[in-house]
Amino acid sequence: MTDLRDKIMGCLLGGLLGDAMGGPVEGLHYEFIAERHGEVTTLKEHRGLQPGAGTDDSALKHMLCEAIGRTNGNVNAAAWAQVWRERMNPFKFYPPVASSFYKISIGGVRAREAGIGNMISNSTAMCISPIGIVNAGDPRRAMLEAYEVTSLIHRGSPQDGALAMAAATAAAFDPNADAESVIEAALGNLDPESDMPAAIDTAVSLARSTGDFAEFRAAYYADHLWDWPQQPEEGHSNAVDPRESASVALALLLLADGDPNEVALMSANFGRDADSIGAMGGPVAGAMSGASGIRPEWAAQVQAATPVNQEELADSLLEVLTARLNADRARGEALLA
Repeated sequence: MTDLRDKIMGCLLGGLLGDAMGGPVEGLHYEFIAERHGEVTTLKEHRGLQPGAGTDDSALKHMLCEAIGRTNGNVNAAAWAQVWRERMNPFKFYPPVASSFYKISIGGVRAREAGIGNMISNSTAMCISPIGIVNAGDPRRAMLEAYEVTSLIHRGSPQDGALAMAAATAAAFDPNADAESVIEAALGNLDPESDMPAAIDTAVSLARSTGDFAEFRAAYYADHLWDWPQQPEEGHSNAVDPRESASVALALLLLADGDPNEVALMSANFGRDADSIGAMGGPVAGAMSGASGIRPEWAAQVQAATPVNQEELADSLLEVLTARLNADRARGEALLA
């Protein structure tokens, strides 16, 4: 059985790997990737960064981890916002994140209300995995805490995508978890009035029926891509919409049978918002397999390329989780005495 510390480390590294693998091909059509770049088979340099370097996905995740550590796990939108004020360069983040940054910094808007009116994006779903870590084994609680935290950036569908991924990540820590059980947790903890369940079911059902990555990818591109206003550029194809990205991440988790290495590769070769798809599915797969399930050379590369010490971060999150589990046990014993 994979121990809890190894699962936390696997969750962190799985997210970094998915982000870094998809970064060089972000926003591209899969056919263009194959024609111009060849199949993605390993980590590559991009934007002048060394192989294994993450994007804004990982930067936001690390700021969320810092907020969790500062609050001993009692994190909320205001705590995350405070880390932003100290750490964030808004020019390096997508418009809804920058919008919320200015709302809380100069607009006098409360952190919990800053997400109102922001455009849709993957900005919360791509970085929410730490909430799943500190709620390991409790997807419902992870979903509720994710709702509070993600209010800083989003409302509606993009927030629902983050809730689904937080629940899936928490469920992945169950010793008996598999791709089907974490997908069930993602779906089962969403508001039935949301449009995320139908989007997830479409992608996952297609993955089950095709049973093959290439067939799934072609069929999804043919009939299920979400629209996005964009100027056509050669090879460009993207929608930063979690109704697509989170749904595809869960479908790839199923096709990869929970292997974090395969999830990262499939995410990159799927194209579209490839780094965010990998940053969503990678943590879930990594939590299922543990760090020992990630290729050692890739684990070493992503750790070398990130400014945040992942071993220390795993220890910090384990400390928070352990304290929470002990408090839950003590409360139960006191109430049932």
